[in-house]
Amino acid sequence: MRPCAMRTMPLALLRFALCQLLAVTFFFCTASAFAQDAASVRGELRDDFGRLVMDWGSVAPPAMAIELQPNQMVLRFDRPVRIDTAALRANLKAYFRDATLSGDSRSLLLGLKKPVTYRARTEGNRITLDVGQPGEAVFANENNSAAIPAAPAPATAELPPAVPSPLPPETTAAAETPPAGAPAVRVRTGEHDGYSRLAIDWPGVDFSISQDGRAVELVFDGVADIDLAALQRRQPKRLAEAVLRRDAAGKQVLALRVPDNVTAISFRNGDTIVLDLKDGAPPPATAPSVSAPDLVATAPAGAVAQPAAPVMASPGEPPPAQAGTPPAQAETPPAQAEVPAQQPTPPAGLATLGGDPLQPDLQSAPPVGDGAGDGAAPPVAQAPVPQIVTPVVITKEPAATPAAAPPAPVAISASAVPADNGAVLRFAFPQATALAAFRRGDAFWLVFARPGEVDPAALVRAAPILTGLARIDTPYGTVLRLPATGRLGGANMGADIIGDGRSWQISLGPGRNLRPATELGQRRETLGNGGTSLLFQVPEPGAAIALVDPEGGDRLAVIPVLEPGLGLATGADWPDFRVLGSFQGVAVIPVSDRARVESLPNGVVVTTVGDMSPPLMAETAPPPLDETTAPPGEAVVPQDATSPAAAPVEAVAPAGEVAGLFDLPAWRRGGEATYAADDAALRAAVEAAPPSQKPAANLALAQFRFAHGRNAEAVEALDQLRGTPLGGDPLAQTLRGAALALMGRDQDAAETLSDQRLAAIPEARLFRGYLAARARDWPAAADAFKAVLPKLDDYPKPARMTLRRAGAEALIVAGDPLTAQTFLDGMRLDSPNSEERAYHDYLSGRQQLRLGARDKAAEVWQGLAQSPVPEVRARSQFDLTEMLLEDGAIDARAAAANLEALRFVWRGDDFEFDLLNRLGQLYLASDQPRRGLTTLRQAATNFPTNPGAKSATDAMSQAFHDLYLGNRADRLPPLTAVALYDEFRELTPSGSEGDRMITALADRLVKVDLLDNAARLLENQVTKRLSGLDKARAGTRWAAVSLLNGQPGQALVAIQESEMPDMPPELMRERRRLQARALFETGDTLRGLALVRDDSSLDGLWLKADLQWRLREWPAAAVALDDLVRAEAARLRLALPSEPTAEDLADDPATALTDPGDAEAIAAQRDNSFNEVLAPLILNQATALSLANDRAGLRRLARLHGQQMAKGPYATAFATLTSPRTNLADSITAAMESVDQLGAFVEDYRARLRASSLSAPGEPAL
Repeated sequence: MRPCAMRTMPLALLRFALCQLLAVTFFFCTASAFAQDAASVRGELRDDFGRLVMDWGSVAPPAMAIELQPNQMVLRFDRPVRIDTAALRANLKAYFRDATLSGDSRSLLLGLKKPVTYRARTEGNRITLDVGQPGEAVFANENNSAAIPAAPAPATAELPPAVPSPLPPETTAAAETPPAGAPAVRVRTGEHDGYSRLAIDWPGVDFSISQDGRAVELVFDGVADIDLAALQRRQPKRLAEAVLRRDAAGKQVLALRVPDNVTAISFRNGDTIVLDLKDGAPPPATAPSVSAPDLVATAPAGAVAQPAAPVMASPGEPPPAQAGTPPAQAETPPAQAEVPAQQPTPPAGLATLGGDPLQPDLQSAPPVGDGAGDGAAPPVAQAPVPQIVTPVVITKEPAATPAAAPPAPVAISASAVPADNGAVLRFAFPQATALAAFRRGDAFWLVFARPGEVDPAALVRAAPILTGLARIDTPYGTVLRLPATGRLGGANMGADIIGDGRSWQISLGPGRNLRPATELGQRRETLGNGGTSLLFQVPEPGAAIALVDPEGGDRLAVIPVLEPGLGLATGADWPDFRVLGSFQGVAVIPVSDRARVESLPNGVVVTTVGDMSPPLMAETAPPPLDETTAPPGEAVVPQDATSPAAAPVEAVAPAGEVAGLFDLPAWRRGGEATYAADDAALRAAVEAAPPSQKPAANLALAQFRFAHGRNAEAVEALDQLRGTPLGGDPLAQTLRGAALALMGRDQDAAETLSDQRLAAIPEARLFRGYLAARARDWPAAADAFKAVLPKLDDYPKPARMTLRRAGAEALIVAGDPLTAQTFLDGMRLDSPNSEERAYHDYLSGRQQLRLGARDKAAEVWQGLAQSPVPEVRARSQFDLTEMLLEDGAIDARAAAANLEALRFVWRGDDFEFDLLNRLGQLYLASDQPRRGLTTLRQAATNFPTNPGAKSATDAMSQAFHDLYLGNRADRLPPLTAVALYDEFRELTPSGSEGDRMITALADRLVKVDLLDNAARLLENQVTKRLSGLDKARAGTRWAAVSLLNGQPGQALVAIQESEMPDMPPELMRERRRLQARALFETGDTLRGLALVRDDSSLDGLWLKADLQWRLREWPAAAVALDDLVRAEAARLRLALPSEPTAEDLADDPATALTDPGDAEAIAAQRDNSFNEVLAPLILNQATALSLANDRAGLRRLARLHGQQMAKGPYATAFATLTSPRTNLADSITAAMESVDQLGAFVEDYRARLRASSLSAPGEPAL
């Protein structure tokens, strides 16, 4: 036995070694395969949904099925996968409680925190799963990724178990091999509510269909390489088996086995054969039927009629009869009755996104999707909407027989030159040709609306930086694509586009515009059938062109435009389609087969098909791209916002939403896509309605127009309800008030909405709040916007943006910034254009300031300093300046300079008043009174009805008061002070305060010798303002100033104009002196002297001495001067301290102990006063006596004053005049010299008059 065992040993060892080798080989192969199925995962939080991205890198992703179970979502794959569940949940913890990979690595179990809806799709080697919770985006639970058969479901959803194939034996044989050269035909599938769909992309082939129980056969008149493997990979749940074979005639047959109670219905959608496997008992077996014309559903003869897509009728024609229905029995759908017999034909431009060529009559037929679960209902007949459709082929290979002839090719002149680290391309066309230019990923596209020959190689030779430029073939235009833009700056590549349609110049490279020159407006609206409409406001856009991206095979619909630089700054992800940012034109990528795009005269409309189910699209759009970092290109919503305004605070929701009277989605009917036809139908209905029904027809027309934002037209229709019972209906009244408010007719709207019957209507409350915000009644507006409101998302976009802006501002100003966040979010998430985004950012800054985040507010407003929206630029910089002034970062003068720069940025509304009012205050605070008063007057004059106009007027009056009664005018040059007074004379207060103001100003003018100006001020007082004693006093001042100004005649007029009875004696004496001097100056010397002959006052003595001296009546002058010297000496004795007398010593012996130094100081003070006041008068008296030849008088004068005069400055002159030895000639010479001293005396008198205040005693002088 041992030898035998020894002989068997090598065999055993060999088997063992082989087993080990196989095991090792299997291990490494499995490990390698498993490593290849490792997916990198990441979670992203979007604004209203969560996104899970599974990326298999360079390996094709597995097919995936999705099951929703209570509290759990299961993702099943067709092969083992490796997924980092921790990374998966990192950002999606709000959605997934846990994540677990099954033991066989083929299922991913996601525990749900809340119920979700989902949407899944495959893009290249990446699977994206979007989930939304209640209150967020609502998806249709569709899976457009490569699907695998679903796992066994609960009994209620389970299909019948498999049974032996009923197909003929030859059917179950191996699939036939197509002949060489047979065209490749793609097969696509989709799951819907109540039916499964197969789409066979085979243009130009006829076919027939038959069903026998569970056996269904499609027989084709041609032979093709049908991709049966794709059908088997993504096998619908209502299909048990599918094989290809040939029949006895050699025709190609697709044989299918379906479960019990499934009916097969087929129809053609352009170049696609559509087969729907619908729940329901199949009809009896019949012979195959002949394929029906395009778009008419076909079923086996004798079957129960199934809903089918209607054939698009010509305007005014009813739709054709459905297949299987005798022509005589074909009925026009009820909706047809609403369409006028002759309807206008809207212009071209319809393309289905996510499906294939959409023919003119496919509006009501659900388009074919690219994956499972597009959520659309089976084809249902409905009223056709007349239109001309742009032929669009959204397939990798253009259709052999397009729906309409493409444009005729044209001769194109194309050239390229290198320029500034980039290139400039030029194209010339024989006629105007629209252009679209956009980026997708790293690729750059140029799409022209006319086909023609362009040689990309020649362009590359001329500008090698364009290496890689290639042409995309399509008969509907000229398309150039540059797959990589790295040489042109990559993400920093911009495009400057100029042209007029016949010629285009496109400059590419760094330093060019990263955004379109003009941004397209967007309007999203909900429709009554649960769908949505997104309008891009493009004037007369070109036709839609269907293209296929050669890198990923994605379908695009591109609409060129003629206006240079008219495009979308940022793209966005929508649940059913994606919009790319563009330098010019519109580019849309399908996500599901429920979206279509139309080119209309007023813009490009993307519509999602609705079925009265929950909306397919979230009520708010996803956030736009981060425009600060990404040039126009593929829409990828950033995870982190970079703009300060894009970091919203946590909102406090208003009271909530309530169903109001307005059913805007239903009123909107077909949306912008069918606006012209719907409007025509409603107008025709008004014309055709009997008198009793015309009010209701007009109301329906008004509702339709209001729902489309045509407010003036809505009011026009509502005007037809006047005098009818319907005119006073609360709905009609509220609708009228809303339309008037949105038109800016605030007073009319307020009157309409003030009806007490409307008090509890949500829409009436909403628009009363809006009117309160426009009136700046912020508390009332805030109360309205915090209350329960109707759903704003249903309003036309301009209206809902306006309402959200008003609500946000009202709540912020009223001190409720957290609730305002709800309205700010609505603005941010509604695909705002540049203007709407600017308003949102501005209000976000105000919100941050109200929350105390001053740095954030400053950052936001600084970013708006160059905003293209003038109102936003003005308001943001105004608020920023105010904040900086409050913080002490700038002073009033700098703040005024900032606001001055904004004066002409935005004008004509309440903001201009606010700006002028604040600017005037800042000018006053920075010692610029004229500018301040002028600006405040402009504010009050230009906006007399503004609630703040009175405060501006009051501020002017107070500033004028402070200026002229608070001594602030002392800082102004005198001429400026009087000019300012003259300019704003109307601000002079009435009564005594105004008189004091004028008098004080006149005093100041006199002091600086501006006598004319002072006289004018006082004249105005006397002749226009004053009466009684006040008038007499002002007239006295006027006369004095006139005399000083050398106008004695005017002084006499002043005395005469201000004459009043019962004046005080002192005032009467003063007026006589002024009158006397005026008379003397006018030549009436005797009357002048007579008036003051008995005036013994000091001023009277001065005047008499002056008058006598000027008359050269020397004896009289000597007497007058002697009286004046005596009076002035008496005044000085009272004013100056004196030496103690004998009586003083007797009363108080201590006075003898006065410090000798004090006595000397008193003596010196007396000597100075004598020399300054008395000595000149005594010298002039000596002169008068000398000229009068009165020697006795001279001797007496010498005895009285000689000793004192000898110690002063006039000693020599006085000695000469009074010396007995002086001859006559010497005396006359001295006398002439003394005349100069009298001239000095006269000037001294005038100076005394000028220096003395004209104001009443105790009044301040300027």
